[in-house]
Amino acid sequence: MKKLDYPLCDFKDVLNTCAKGMEQVNVRNTFLTAVPDLVYLGLQYEQLVKKGELYKFPRIENIKRKTVVVPPLTKSKLVNLYANNLRNKEKPARSLYEYLLASANEKCPFCGDIGRPKNLDHFLPLAHYPQFSVMPVNLIPACRDCNMGEKGDDFAGQAEDQIIHPYLDKNIFYTQQWVHARYVNDGDGVVEYYVQPPAEWQEVDKARVNKHFRDFDLARRYGIEAGKHLSEIIDQRNSFYKVMGRKIPLEELTVDLVEVLFKPLIEGGAFANHWKKVMYVALSMSQEFLLP
Repeated sequence: MKKLDYPLCDFKDVLNTCAKGMEQVNVRNTFLTAVPDLVYLGLQYEQLVKKGELYKFPRIENIKRKTVVVPPLTKSKLVNLYANNLRNKEKPARSLYEYLLASANEKCPFCGDIGRPKNLDHFLPLAHYPQFSVMPVNLIPACRDCNMGEKGDDFAGQAEDQIIHPYLDKNIFYTQQWVHARYVNDGDGVVEYYVQPPAEWQEVDKARVNKHFRDFDLARRYGIEAGKHLSEIIDQRNSFYKVMGRKIPLEELTVDLVEVLFKPLIEGGAFANHWKKVMYVALSMSQEFLLP
C-alpha cells in the first residue's frame, strides 16, 4: 500500500553479480546460459503486475528439488541462488541484498510504515516460482508481521485475490485514499479503521484493497497505533481549548484547532493511506471529537 521506488539494480544486474560469486568456472558458465531466459521471464512478470494480472503467471505445481525450471537450472539451484549467494555475507551479491532491504527506509510497504523490515519477502513465493528467487521487484522488504513466507506458499488464483505490489502496481492504490477511519466516543475514545475505495474504481480493484487490508490485519494493527497516539491528541486539544476558549467563540475555535493540530500532517508529505494521516482526517471531521 506504500509505493517503493523501482530498484536501481535490475534483474540482470543481480544475476550477473551472483555469477561473480560462483567459484567454479563450469558452474558459473552453465548458470550464465540461463540468464537471458530468466531476464525474459522477469519482463513478463513486470508487465503482468502493471496490468493487475500477475495471478496469470503460470505456477509450477508439484515442483521437486530436481525439477528443471529454467534450463539447465533446477529448483534447488535457483533456491540456493538466493540462500547461498544473495544472502551470503561472503558473496558479492550480498551488497545488493543489503541495498534492497535498506531501500524501504526501515518502513514496511505492506502495512504502510508501522512495521520495520527484517528481511526480504518473495512476493511470488519461492516454493512455486523459484525462477524469481533473486529478482529485485519480487523481493519486498517486509516486517515480521507482514512476511508472507510465514503465511504459507499460496498466491492469488484470480484477479480480486491479489494483494498490492509495492513496486509496480496501479497508481490508484498509492495515490488515492481507500483506507478510512472514524472516531468513536467510547469512554476514552477509539479510532476505528475500515476500507472504502472511491466509487468510480473497478470492482476488482475494490476487492483487491479489501483483500490487502484483511490479509495484513490492518484494522487491528492501525487501531493499536492510533490508540497509542490518541491520548496525546486529546491532551493537545484540551490544552488548546483551555488557553483559547475564553477568547474565541466555540465555532471558530474548532476551525482554529483543525488548522493548528491536524492540517500540517494532512497536507504534508505522508502518503494517502498512512494510518496517522487517515486518523487526522477523521478527527478533523468529527464533531464528537472537536466538541467533546
